[in-house]
Amino acid sequence: MNSYQEIKSQIDLLIEETVSSGATIDASCERACVEYWLGLLEINDFGPTYLHKFQAAIAILKNRQDFGIATDEELKQIAMYLLAKLSRDDVLTLNNESRKSLLSESTNIFLLNSPIIYSVFEI
Repeated sequence: MNSYQEIKSQIDLLIEETVSSGATIDASCERACVEYWLGLLEINDFGPTYLHKFQAAIAILKNRQDFGIATDEELKQIAMYLLAKLSRDDVLTLNNESRKSLLSESTNIFLLNSPIIYSVFEI
């Protein structure tokens, strides 16, 4: 299982590489969504888990926020769907640093839904 920091670093690198090849940040974020299977919401034995997808969605949304580009409402809805799919066991697999980072970044993205996010990540 990759930590949130590892996933975020991979996404940061993917966005940086895509932008340096001439794409916009918005298009680079879209590419990251495709790379992390965020269009396909169900999971199977071959793709990433709900937790992996949730971490990727938050990392992409955080990049959009950091670059000051418009919020992707569809991606926010996907992230909330993935959050709802997380089990307590999923959350327990995260190391403390990942849990804290995810909690901090997701509550900044979803200000109005902070109580829901806290309830999922509360151990």
